[in-house]
Amino acid sequence: MRTVEHRLKSSAEHSIEIPLSLNRIEERTLERYKTHLRIKRAKSFSLSFIGVLLFLFYSANSTLSFAQNMKSVPLLSELLEVFRFEDESKDAVQEIGMILSNEKSEVHLQYVLSDAKRLILYFQFPEGITLNDHDLIELKVLEAYDARTNENISEFFHSASYQFAGSFENDNRYLCLNGALPPNSEETLPENLGMRIHIEVQRRTFDQKMEIAEVLDLGEFHFEIPLTKTRSVNKLPVKESFSLFDVPMELESIENSLLGQSLLWKQKDLSQYRIKQLLGKVEDADTGVLLSDSLMTGYYNEKTGQFTTGYGNVNKAGTKRLKITVFGANLMPRASENITIDLENQTLVNEVKEVELIRVNRSENRTELLFKFTPKIKPNGVSFGVFWNEYIDESGDLHRFDRTSYSGNADLFFIEGLIADKKLSGQITIKQWGLQGYETYLEKPLVFYVDVPEKPSLPEMRKENP
Repeated sequence: MRTVEHRLKSSAEHSIEIPLSLNRIEERTLERYKTHLRIKRAKSFSLSFIGVLLFLFYSANSTLSFAQNMKSVPLLSELLEVFRFEDESKDAVQEIGMILSNEKSEVHLQYVLSDAKRLILYFQFPEGITLNDHDLIELKVLEAYDARTNENISEFFHSASYQFAGSFENDNRYLCLNGALPPNSEETLPENLGMRIHIEVQRRTFDQKMEIAEVLDLGEFHFEIPLTKTRSVNKLPVKESFSLFDVPMELESIENSLLGQSLLWKQKDLSQYRIKQLLGKVEDADTGVLLSDSLMTGYYNEKTGQFTTGYGNVNKAGTKRLKITVFGANLMPRASENITIDLENQTLVNEVKEVELIRVNRSENRTELLFKFTPKIKPNGVSFGVFWNEYIDESGDLHRFDRTSYSGNADLFFIEGLIADKKLSGQITIKQWGLQGYETYLEKPLVFYVDVPEKPSLPEMRKENP
């Protein structure tokens, strides 16, 4: 019989897609989160936000035809005011105005903004849907597909949640779904996009730990829409090879489009470490203007070692050439990346210094795992979940946890809970994100200079099929 570790090695390698988004949305979201953390620190604890920035969001179900649903287009100025698009982005916004409904509720799919690789769907909730202090909207993507060919593209759209209660009303109850195709492939978004998702609102309380007091199930939703204003993407090869902590790396290419700018990096060979994120900054090589004070990871593919980083709003700055400085990286030790739990004995099979299994609670319809993670380096007020919300069972099959929870002191430790709505048994294996607590700095920073491809001017509209 194969060991769990062997089955993990052969089964767990998969592409991880952390969708890219507009720079301004990222900035606004991060700024809100920093404010949120400052408030929570005053109470001696903080709530860790989900995954990688952005409130990613999904859509809804309607049995009516597209034409019948085109009856709820709000003022475009309202959307532009909330998200503060650049001028050229305004002309690229595609109005949808679709009312998506089921027997329980409704939500409105109002707008789409997309290029050949990325897209953002803008949903608006009715006034009756509100968020209190600790409430959470959770969205699970059940299916995403090419509505013309039925090709499944679900892997590029991941479930997400939205938390900031105060911002929800300020944003006119808008929520966003971001999706992104691999930047290194020849694939593009379909001309007709279909989606099926599920939405729920968790009414939550916090007293020592987060508790779900009530779940408001909004139900399952489905839609199909044409993408008529998809914009092109300009890409230039770079092929700059270097070594980072004895890990062979390459800066492969640079990309520029309406929805974002990204650099494609690759870890070329296996080593004892997995490069999860670069630490550095991006400047205008000619003027010295700081374009980005971080190299936040966007798309990440564990199997190929490829990942992307953003490089700021160069179009507004008129930048022609970048100066990229790498100070270090998040080095995820491969030996501690995968953690195996013996549920019967409530112990960790492989010891990981930073991770402590605090508790295992099992009942007929629920399994709760509670971990304490102590990072080696203080996260400076911004933290993410420690684990992927997935596990591999003894048969080597991959499953998702139904929910996660976070709490703790942002400077000292994190308490993270992984919950499955069924009784788990035997041994399961989970994987660390590797984005927290593994920062390692170079003695001398690496510097690269890269020419920026022109952004497509007002790109051509995609012609609809007759």
